Amino acid sequence: MNGTSTEANAASEPQTEAPHRRLRVFVLSAFSTIGGPLPKLTPLLADGLRGCGCDIAVEGWSAHTAGAGTLGNKVHSRSRGSVKIHRRMRDWKPDVIYVAIAHSWRALSRDLPLALRLPRGNPPVVLHFRGSESHRLQEPSNRAFRVASRALVRRAATVLLLSREEEREWRRFCPEVRYEVVLNPFLPACPSRDRL
Repeated sequence: MNGTSTEANAASEPQTEAPHRRLRVFVLSAFSTIGGPLPKLTPLLADGLRGCGCDIAVEGWSAHTAGAGTLGNKVHSRSRGSVKIHRRMRDWKPDVIYVAIAHSWRALSRDLPLALRLPRGNPPVVLHFRGSESHRLQEPSNRAFRVASRALVRRAATVLLLSREEEREWRRFCPEVRYEVVLNPFLPACPSRDRL
């Protein structure tokens, strides 16, 4: 037999595609009990990603209540939380880790230890700063703040920011990192009955 008939037989056999696995996004965000905007935005983000066909797992990562607890209790709680998060990542095997955080000394002290324990690049980490003290990055007197900030963003595949001003300040400070300006998730306003 010649090569042509073999090619014809191969072409007539049904082609099956590998099943498409949905993108798994592991979302780390503030606990709902702390109040403020962060815990209110996470369900909107998760619903939007689910609507795009993603599988979502959400874990709390922050204080359980705003300003409560001794330093010892906070360290113990963060350590337990970190173990729980890493166990969930190992078992669930996400494709992307999304971390919604603020950028301040308090947030750095909480989030940098977690970020340093995340695998670098696999899966990729997306940091979403919901408020950033990027103006402090250019001040030489803030050396420790600058070192901690640089260490945090270098762990990320992408850093999401809420303004062009923040983007310019971060790019000037640490240009090797990818930055994107985004909107916070929101529900569109319902049209009034008069306009229907």
